[in-house]
Amino acid sequence: MLLYHVIRVSKRFILIFVIALSIHAPAFADDKLEDDTGPVVTGPAINNYDKIDIIQSGSLYPSVVKAIEDISSKLNLNTAYFGRATLGMVSITHSDGLINTLTKEGYSIPISVFTVDNDVANYFYGQEITYILKSNMAVVSEMTALRHSLVVGDSITFLTEPKGSNSLQVGLIVPDQYINWTEVLMSRDLGFEFGIYRIKKATLWTKKLDEKIFIELYKNIKTKKIQYLTKTDINKGDWILPAALLKNKFGEFSVKNRDTSSKWVIVDPEWKAINIETKSLPIIGTTTCHKLMWEPLEGALNQIQSEGLAHTLSKEEYYGNGGCYAPRRITRVNAGGALSRHTWGIAIDINTRSSYHPRVVEIFNDWGFAWGGTWTSPDAMHFELRSP
Repeated sequence: MLLYHVIRVSKRFILIFVIALSIHAPAFADDKLEDDTGPVVTGPAINNYDKIDIIQSGSLYPSVVKAIEDISSKLNLNTAYFGRATLGMVSITHSDGLINTLTKEGYSIPISVFTVDNDVANYFYGQEITYILKSNMAVVSEMTALRHSLVVGDSITFLTEPKGSNSLQVGLIVPDQYINWTEVLMSRDLGFEFGIYRIKKATLWTKKLDEKIFIELYKNIKTKKIQYLTKTDINKGDWILPAALLKNKFGEFSVKNRDTSSKWVIVDPEWKAINIETKSLPIIGTTTCHKLMWEPLEGALNQIQSEGLAHTLSKEEYYGNGGCYAPRRITRVNAGGALSRHTWGIAIDINTRSSYHPRVVEIFNDWGFAWGGTWTSPDAMHFELRSP
């Protein structure tokens, strides 16, 4: 899986990028979009091209999508759109007809789902996966399949609106990294049947990126909080755990909406009783978190205190509208129904109005936390555990 660092477009950046491109010479593949006819395993062809990913907080605005389409047409670029959403899994029907109901009445298990255009899927996932997507079946990650005893031929039932529920068949199970660490991959056409219309990312690719592409992006996309990422970008460590790894480390649970707003959720009481605890911590006092948070969080707070920086953390702000365990969906952007990591009790917001001292951010990073201040949609109050 490629890990990226944010590049914000500016005139200076365009000049620097053009210079960098002049010394980069990738191997090229045929640029015809193949029509797959059978399940033949190959590596993703996108690795042989120059590409740029376009990402916006929440999802791409229609105006951004329109601009991308116009630029792609004008410069003769290949384009792919990717959707993402969190669906609620309720049951599995095995190939022998046995139905395994996974949750209590009204609850569902959140599953991260990614969608891709069939016409270009082979460039990113290879022919075997593309064949399954074109057959209107799902590709499931190995971790997810193992967690739920899924095998090829089983059907997964998700809650959907307005039909109530919808099912899809498992056509292939692959290592998680083959589908970029999502739990389930399906075609965008099939995704529409499950209510996944949100476009999370667009990718433009060609044999060689040049300054014309970045000039057109700079001129035509005026929306703020856009990221342009190339495959040579370097990640600086502010990544978070993908859903499958998150569940491996901290557990999986079912949820149901607490009210009609769909923001706050009720977590399976059994999981909560085993994993969520309350404890008194240095500087911030009484806190409720996942039990695996205590060692790194206490370690970070003790170090902050020993370095004389306790006064830079606001207990008043923390108790005002901060916190750790808070079971809810992400609503500040269109996140496709995704649960906040506060639902697992592995994220903490302390200074909700004032900024953190740079050294405090470094200390939290050293103790295994990602900081939200550098994300696509910055969340400067937020620290999230990724390495317990």
